[in-house]
Amino acid sequence: MCALAAVSYQLEAAPVKQAAPPTEMRAAVANAYRLAPDRRALRAVADIYRIHAASEAKPVGFTFSGSAWRIHYGADEIGQLPEFPTYADLRKLLAATAARLQPPAPPAPPAPPASAKTPSGRAKIERGIRAFVASEAIPAARLASAAWQAGERDAGLLRLAAQAQIALCLQSFDTLDIAEALPARALALLALHSAAGGAELTREHTLLAELLGYETEARALAQTLPANDPARAFAEGDKAALQRIAQAPDATPEARYLLLSHLGRKRQLEAALQFQADSFPAIAGELPWFKTILQTHNFAVTESAALFLPYAVLITLEKDAPKKRWLPMITAGPRTEKEAAGFRMAIDKFRERHGVVDGNLVAPFEKELEARAQEMSGALFDAEMLRAFYSGYFYSALDRLGRHYLESLFSLPDAENFAASLHAAPTGPGAEYKRWYTSLSQVSAGTANADVLLAELDKITALGGLPIARTFDLYTSNAPFGSVGVMVAAKRLAARLDSRPLHRQILGEIAYASLMDLPLTERLLDSAVSASPHTFPETRAFLALFNGNSEEVARLIASAEGDPDEHFGTLNQLANSHGADPKLLADAFQALIARWPESWKYRRGMVELLEKTGDYAKARAVILEWLKVGKSSGVFDEVVARTALARLYEREGRYAEGLDAVWPVVPSWQSGAMECAALLLARAGYRDEADKLAAAVVDRYPNSLRTLLVRTQLLWMYGRYDEAAALVKAHRNPISAYEWRFTVAKALLETFGKTQDEAAQAAFMALHAARIDPFSLLELARAAAKDGRAQLAFEMASPLRANGLGQLEMTITAYNALKEWQGQAQAMPWIRKLLPPPLINPLSMFAFRSNDPELLWELVGATPSGQGADFVWLMRAALATRQGLANDPNRAALERYYKNAQSSQYDRIGRYLLGMSPEGELLALATTPKLKCEIAFYAGLRAESERRFRDASDWYRVALETGQSNNGEWRWAYDQLYRWYSNGQSLALQEKGGT
Repeated sequence: MCALAAVSYQLEAAPVKQAAPPTEMRAAVANAYRLAPDRRALRAVADIYRIHAASEAKPVGFTFSGSAWRIHYGADEIGQLPEFPTYADLRKLLAATAARLQPPAPPAPPAPPASAKTPSGRAKIERGIRAFVASEAIPAARLASAAWQAGERDAGLLRLAAQAQIALCLQSFDTLDIAEALPARALALLALHSAAGGAELTREHTLLAELLGYETEARALAQTLPANDPARAFAEGDKAALQRIAQAPDATPEARYLLLSHLGRKRQLEAALQFQADSFPAIAGELPWFKTILQTHNFAVTESAALFLPYAVLITLEKDAPKKRWLPMITAGPRTEKEAAGFRMAIDKFRERHGVVDGNLVAPFEKELEARAQEMSGALFDAEMLRAFYSGYFYSALDRLGRHYLESLFSLPDAENFAASLHAAPTGPGAEYKRWYTSLSQVSAGTANADVLLAELDKITALGGLPIARTFDLYTSNAPFGSVGVMVAAKRLAARLDSRPLHRQILGEIAYASLMDLPLTERLLDSAVSASPHTFPETRAFLALFNGNSEEVARLIASAEGDPDEHFGTLNQLANSHGADPKLLADAFQALIARWPESWKYRRGMVELLEKTGDYAKARAVILEWLKVGKSSGVFDEVVARTALARLYEREGRYAEGLDAVWPVVPSWQSGAMECAALLLARAGYRDEADKLAAAVVDRYPNSLRTLLVRTQLLWMYGRYDEAAALVKAHRNPISAYEWRFTVAKALLETFGKTQDEAAQAAFMALHAARIDPFSLLELARAAAKDGRAQLAFEMASPLRANGLGQLEMTITAYNALKEWQGQAQAMPWIRKLLPPPLINPLSMFAFRSNDPELLWELVGATPSGQGADFVWLMRAALATRQGLANDPNRAALERYYKNAQSSQYDRIGRYLLGMSPEGELLALATTPKLKCEIAFYAGLRAESERRFRDASDWYRVALETGQSNNGEWRWAYDQLYRWYSNGQSLALQEKGGT
């Protein structure tokens, strides 16, 4: 049941097989991440039946078979959808469903006294639709619903009902995916209108397709509309046309609102404020004006708008609230002291009426909403629609405010106080939002373990996919490197998403960055961009690089026409990746700057590109010019600009000039500015001042690892290694292995250059003495080795100790560093002396991982014996397979052994790797989760050796999905997927390139 209302339908997916037989393991993994059909369309199926039959709907089910979804209503199959349906596919399914039910249902109950059947009744509905704003569109929708109940079952009434519904969809505000009943009902009404013989409603479909995220089809439909239709300009994202239409003296409220909506989406607050004041003053008393303001994500106005929006929602809901004329002042503000006093009095009386305590409006809102919902009846617009519209606004306001505290302001005390203020929340969205936000704030503050977020993914039912995606993001940022929990969380998220373009894009990014599943990444992101290319410009740029399409990259860089922010997003993605020509990018950024010299955003992109390429002088010139001619669009523009300028001076060793640049914005308490100033103070010789400032910024942002490392770097620079180690150990949040390797190690190696390895080792040993986990410290050694500092890597890794086989991981890392530093002739005696005989056979798994054939043959000896000897032979076969069996100098020895060795499981796997047995025999061994992990890895290894990278990737993903992270095969599968992911190219490209 949907928590917004007693909804009379259910969505049921066929269960994913958790214990798939060996031959179906790949398919089982694919199914676990397969997105369900767009749930808004499935809701519409239920709505069509419910409206037609005026009774409780049956469950809507869906199963995937072959390459399509089979859609069921109750026990009956009613149609099919492709895996990634288009808007036309959804429309076809719904039209066929509605047509199947014609003619309409049995006679309706007697008409109420105020029927809308008369011309004047229909005219009243049309006037409400033309007035457009929600306060007029809702009564129009209710009147159309009443007429339907009275027996007026015709296409004309369905057209009016659909138009009113779409007006509400355009004005709805829903950041938590709790108002999806609104567009679902619009889809159902359009399908019923078509089935009743109504004329094609291209305009309505254009707007709805755009709202649902099917941008390509919306633009194609828009091309058939008149050039002066605001719906066309809105769907095409044509700001100039929208402005021309909306600013005309005879512009409709719809046209004016569509321009405001466009400006809100593009985060152009000043333009929206100016247009509203000049051309649309009446919108100030309507909820959608708050939506426009909050859509801009402007730091300066978010808090005030989000604080007052719940009041505005509740005032709008009140049936007999006095002095509703005060509502516009919530956004516009009082003009005189007299108005201000009256406004304060109105708010005080409002709080008194509803018994508001400590600003908590959740319980009063739910009570008032339920009272209004009880008045709703009728099949076309009912209590569910009212709940969806107002709940969307109310909880989106809370969401915006909560995000402001937690993410924009990054004030954990404010976030915790906000969570506490949600007390007395009832059941449903209010209770769930409180629990969800409290978990986010506690994990961010370090007072709760990230595992609480994993548990929350199963408990969230009233909130939709977007908040669950945010839970996933926070969980993964706190999960250990390579955590099995990330895959568990990803599957739970995938089960709550569906095939709409936005969800494809969300899961596609997760498939890339978290699952390292490149084939799934490509499928999801390709389909998202195909459906909505202008919505995802960064993704389009990513795919061009991912697929090695240099012509597309050049075209995207040169494509200066159209929306400048979209073009900027494309350039930024390309600039932050590899493979695009820096000069072409610089020219494109410069063209944006020339057109909008006052904008900091475009200059920031240019500065970051120039800094990346080492052209510090030109980057400084770009910033200095903006400080003269620029205009801040947010409170932090100057802060960020001056911080970037100071950072450039620092890179050039001009510390005094850097301090002069950043010091005016240090009082902002913005973390980047404070961190930069602290480092500059230290480099300029002001050690005490630097330390005080660094300590202050750590106190301000206690959960930020980046901030912590700034102070740590200062302590390292001063030689205070023990204090630095204690600071790192006391960090509130767990530091993942990934962060140790790529964040902590980077800070350490940058602090101590390649001529300061002795100091770097001293700082490392202080961390070791502080009893920091040795596996975390091992990541520092690996980073040093990758940085070409083999001696330092050896000196870091060699003193580390761990229990059991974990010690072999330390030993092999030290061995390879020593081999790189002094050569194999020196390294082999070192490891031979260090290893006791019982550990020589187990070392084979680490030798395989690090590609050390000399350890597998020379150290072990030609004929391994004792426990695990068959596994040593398997590791030899596996390494030969990975490095190229045809040219392996020990191939003959391997073939001699495997010719007769068939008794053990490992022997049978080895025979498969050498091509002595078919895949079917290998897969038959996968009878337990542990064996599935092992068998999947070796199937993948052979596929990889045969350059069947997509097959190999699928098998490695199967290995990871078993969750057997203690198995060597799990880690090796992870390693190879990570290597492919790190290359940043599709597997098709990597197959060709020999990577």
